[in-house]
Amino acid sequence: MIGWLTVLWACRVCVFSNLAGLVLYAVAAQGRDTFADTSFNYNVWWAAWHWLWTLLFIGFLWAFPVHLVARKMVEGSDDWLLPLRVRREMPVDEQLVLGRALRTRFAFPIRWVPRILGVMPFYAVCAGLVREWSDLHEAGSLDQAMGATIQIQWLTVAVAINGVLFGWSLIRRRAIVSWLGRNRRLPGAGFIARMLLYQPTDKGPRAWLVSNILWFPPALLLVWAMYDPLHLSETCPRSMLLPILLGGGTLLFDRLVRWSDRAGLPVVGLAMIAAMALTGANAPFHNIRTAPSALGKRASLDDAIKQWQYANNCPGSAKDCPDALIVAAEGGASRSAFFTATVIGALFDATPNSDAMINRLFAISGVSGGAVAGAVVHAAVADSRDEKSFPCRVGRESWFGQA
Repeated sequence: MIGWLTVLWACRVCVFSNLAGLVLYAVAAQGRDTFADTSFNYNVWWAAWHWLWTLLFIGFLWAFPVHLVARKMVEGSDDWLLPLRVRREMPVDEQLVLGRALRTRFAFPIRWVPRILGVMPFYAVCAGLVREWSDLHEAGSLDQAMGATIQIQWLTVAVAINGVLFGWSLIRRRAIVSWLGRNRRLPGAGFIARMLLYQPTDKGPRAWLVSNILWFPPALLLVWAMYDPLHLSETCPRSMLLPILLGGGTLLFDRLVRWSDRAGLPVVGLAMIAAMALTGANAPFHNIRTAPSALGKRASLDDAIKQWQYANNCPGSAKDCPDALIVAAEGGASRSAFFTATVIGALFDATPNSDAMINRLFAISGVSGGAVAGAVVHAAVADSRDEKSFPCRVGRESWFGQA
């Protein structure tokens, strides 16, 4: 047990990445809802292409970096095995003897912990997919929920198969390399073989390239996500964002943890404290500017009722008016905004005379994300009146496309 705990502590960045992924997918509804996005399903080939890339992102930008970082941590040096005090007081030759003895004692967890951590991202995604499947079951009578449920089922099977194949490739990597050596004419066979044969103790330019080739794309995407999140969300669908952040963060913090083990200092903890201190010192962080309202005085309730009656061709005669549509929306960030706007849009779409349904909408009351949905619907209807077109009839290919 001590050996397993020691190795897991050495790979703490990878453990944290997997736990964060499990929480974001299995606990946070917003994370797992990214797999219920059916806006790509207007074309089966485009949908297959999108989800294939999502699976590749999970495997190559999250699972493989986690496995690679874990191997580098436990196989690269003995800093995690021998505390700084021991390294200072013990002669180098005795350190080598003690290091070999501890590696022999912890050989099994050293071999298996990186493999298990490498497969865990697929388990985290599967856990989220199963939770999403359960959530959609409650709304199974809706066409959108039925389509999303079928998609979730296929994705669950695909992610599980990819996880099994990935774990098998880690266990049988030498046999795979041998097969690739006999089939060198296959595209990318040499590169894949070098990646699978990589040892953290290797030296030279080729070893450096293999060690760092997966470091740059997730790191660059992570920086992109931090400094220009809106453009990234338009370019990269949401289902691919979490693997980028989780894998890129693992690769970035890997170096800090190795410095921490080498220096005997809590470098990661100090970095987090410094980040919190800088955030707290940013006094205007939550400031907002105020500006004179361009809308003028808000209409009174009586005036609003009269305007609504006029729009529905029943001025002064309540009994001739249709039923008023009043929407009350809860908060819940982007999830609430998206679903509230989607429900209102579905009501518009389900009515033969869409303008009549729009006119029946009397008020939208909401907080937080629900209020955002009210503002979006109001702006969409206003724009449609100016352009003499139906609001949001043709949406973008994104999760918020029809909102």
